Amino acid sequence: MRQAAALEKTRSTKNVLVIGASQRALIPGLIAADFNPIVMDLFADWDTQDWQVDGTPIRVILLSQYSDVTHHNLASIADCAIVGGGCELHNDVMVAIAKQIPIAGCQPDHLREFARLSNVLQKISRAGCPVPEQINSLNACQLLANANDVAVLRKPESSCGGSKIEFVDQSSPESVRIDWQRDHGNGVFWQHRVDGTSHSALLSTNNSKTHLIGVTRQLVGVEWLGAKPFAYCGSIGPLGRRSLDSSFEFQEASVSLKVALESSGQMIGQPFGMSGVWGFDFLSDQSSRPSKFWIVDVNARVPASAELFDASFRSLPPQAGNARSVVEYHLSASANANRASSQTAVAAASPMPDPWNADSMPIEGKAILFNRLGKTITISETCFCDLVQYYDQEFFLNNDLGMSLADLPKIGTTIEPGQPILTIRLRKKRSGDESALIRQIEEELQQQAVAVERVLSADFV
Repeated sequence: MRQAAALEKTRSTKNVLVIGASQRALIPGLIAADFNPIVMDLFADWDTQDWQVDGTPIRVILLSQYSDVTHHNLASIADCAIVGGGCELHNDVMVAIAKQIPIAGCQPDHLREFARLSNVLQKISRAGCPVPEQINSLNACQLLANANDVAVLRKPESSCGGSKIEFVDQSSPESVRIDWQRDHGNGVFWQHRVDGTSHSALLSTNNSKTHLIGVTRQLVGVEWLGAKPFAYCGSIGPLGRRSLDSSFEFQEASVSLKVALESSGQMIGQPFGMSGVWGFDFLSDQSSRPSKFWIVDVNARVPASAELFDASFRSLPPQAGNARSVVEYHLSASANANRASSQTAVAAASPMPDPWNADSMPIEGKAILFNRLGKTITISETCFCDLVQYYDQEFFLNNDLGMSLADLPKIGTTIEPGQPILTIRLRKKRSGDESALIRQIEEELQQQAVAVERVLSADFV
């Protein structure tokens, strides 16, 4: 009851605590919806600190580790918290946060399950969701260890954005090997590799009902961004009606992708206590008819692709009750779910944009550029001034076409090889063939990445 009341209270007091790593993407959505964001972040990038509410800079607290959160009197800071960036997987921290302040979204007792991704995937597989087969016995491992044509992934239980996934190649002496004694019970699991295009589904669960908000194409392991082979490094979307209407195999039937994803979301949402906006990653293979898809990860938080949907929420009629951003919808749906669970009166959550309306919206791209220069980068004043010229705060508050940099590191920041540097954001008019448009966005993001690397490299000349 305390949680529902406090979440509802944010409608008048406006104070929302955002906790995570590089949570910049949630800030403009909160400000656009007249909330006052307070941020606790592992990076606290320059543009995170650049935001203001009524002329006053928002409060940003730099964290050295997630346990630092528990040293603060959170109840004196805000009325509720939104947690992401991997912090949601630290259950001891989540429990400590929940004791002080309500959490909007999935609660610690359910989040505990996400410490073991293999168990989550097995559970949703038993529920009927398509999931790549896991290798769960010593005998299976021994058989695979003697095969040279097997395609297996060694995956961490804690996801890590795909950055620690390794491909098992038994034919290569330099590849990681299948080793039951080394890995069993030590925070990793094995999964058969399936080929497909990487996507992310954005969903919302409200009063035990799960709805699809939309779908994005994911950038994974992109070499020109310096990402590791399976690491998430960006998104393009939302995808339009033609993609959502395409036929996919689901539970021995052929249904539209929208129906298949929404049905899968329903199977995941209620058993795992999802509340508000969340998502799952999937691979799609459209070489067969009907096409197939496999769920490879579940994000029990507002996922990284969510900011690409803010334009859809901004397009809703400006009337009472309509959410003005994904994060406002998340707060509304979470409050509604908590009212339901406490058996108080249930009011409808804010209206949600129809996924099919993406055809009338701009298409957006984001790309995370990693340090691939082979040496540690220190952001000089000259370098920062060159980069900040490409930052446009208004880009994140309206639907204007164009580009902007984001997650800009502060002067003096050191970035080791392989670590993320910044994010490139792009918004274009939707026209013509969607596949061709996605390729065009990738090309333009690559051009911008080259330009940024030229600025960064200038310090070493």
